[in-house]
Amino acid sequence: MAICKRNNCNLSIGDLPDERKLRLCPKHYQGKLSNAAKRAQRLGLTCQYPPCGISLSGTRNQRYCCIEHRNKDRRLIDDDAIVSLVKHSYWINVESMLKNNPLGLRSINCPDDIAELIRLYERKAAHQKAYNTINGRRVTDSKGLAIKRLTPWLELELCHIYPNSKGGANTTCNIIIAPSLINRMMKDSVPVCTTRGTFSGIKAAGLSLPVESTLLKALTEKYGAFEIQEALSPVKHVTFADPGIPRRLFCTDIYAHPPLLKLLKEESSRLELWDLRESINHIESSHWLSAGPANELFAVATFHAMLNGDTDNLLEIFSGLHEDVTERARRKERLIHAYYQNALDDYMARYFGLDLSNQEACILFYNTFFTAPPLDKDGVLVIPPQF
Repeated sequence: MAICKRNNCNLSIGDLPDERKLRLCPKHYQGKLSNAAKRAQRLGLTCQYPPCGISLSGTRNQRYCCIEHRNKDRRLIDDDAIVSLVKHSYWINVESMLKNNPLGLRSINCPDDIAELIRLYERKAAHQKAYNTINGRRVTDSKGLAIKRLTPWLELELCHIYPNSKGGANTTCNIIIAPSLINRMMKDSVPVCTTRGTFSGIKAAGLSLPVESTLLKALTEKYGAFEIQEALSPVKHVTFADPGIPRRLFCTDIYAHPPLLKLLKEESSRLELWDLRESINHIESSHWLSAGPANELFAVATFHAMLNGDTDNLLEIFSGLHEDVTERARRKERLIHAYYQNALDDYMARYFGLDLSNQEACILFYNTFFTAPPLDKDGVLVIPPQF
């Protein structure tokens, strides 16, 4: 009796006419019918990635024409720039903020707050002057290998006025870009502010809504993919630093362009502290105040006061400086310099243990805010200028 023509099959050919015609046993004949039915079904299948839609009839695939389209269809938001954004350090830092906040997503008011936080990180990066090459040499790690990440010259952080760990709002009105050293001094303490306003910070309200998986997933589940895509559109095109490309650190003339005072002026304007902003302008153009190199330690004291709720009224005192100068000029009276100098002296001594009359101590303290000291002990610039 004839046997099935399939390799290694010893079964007899079936009795049905088609089985005999094809010389197949019942088992392999049914398999052939099943495969034919699947091919017929596949003729109507198309790639499930919406922009594609090509036929899958010539493939064994059931849903997608390729791996790329499978991965794109699984995205929460089909936008290459946003996919890139969520891998950037700015996004990762914002995600960490919300995950470490007891209120989670309730610490923001809307998706636009996420975009505003990313803008703050972009501004912070502009002030930090990141580098991997100094004095013509690549910076290396403890093993003598070239560092894989750029090093910030001026170490800054996004600092919450009302602490993030205590439920502070993740909105720009509750955050100041300030030196890392000062932020670490605060140790997540709630500011003690006698008056309501900027320096008391903002505590988020509502029930906790933790970010349990990824921030992007939590946002899309709460607000919807379209709204998130719209909110992130202005900030989605971020630049990734290439550690293989030399980024030289050149000197910033801190006497001509004081970096901390520049940051303080920008933050005062952003937070609409206009009286303080005008007073900073006066301090920059005056020589009567003794506050370390280029009066930069005034900025240090001010940032500290901003984060502790202005407990000692330092900000209140200096916010009135511009008006005091204007009024005394109108009366043709001299400004009482000692009043302001003593207030600053007492503040620096109390919180930093620093004597502002000791020039060398002030310079050494000032250098601690930078990864590469800008001054030697005599106050001379030590980083080479850019030519």
